[in-house]
Amino acid sequence: MPAQIVHTADTIFPFTLGLWDITENEFTLEKLWQSTASKEAMPFIKAPHRKREWLASRLLMHEMGVDQIQHLSSGKPI
Repeated sequence: MPAQIVHTADTIFPFTLGLWDITENEFTLEKLWQSTASKEAMPFIKAPHRKREWLASRLLMHEMGVDQIQHLSSGKPI
């Protein structure tokens, strides 16, 4: 998995930054997602590139130890 933790939290910058250049196909990402044993259900996503984005974002969160996405009141993820 080409996930890379770029920055870990410290006293000056209290956040962790992870990047993933998505090169895997949809099938590979689905297999990786199934191996995480996550309880989050994958929504029906018709567009293949959107499905890859959704899977890769959840796999990166799993790699970073993040359980769920937080959202602003506007609905934007943070």
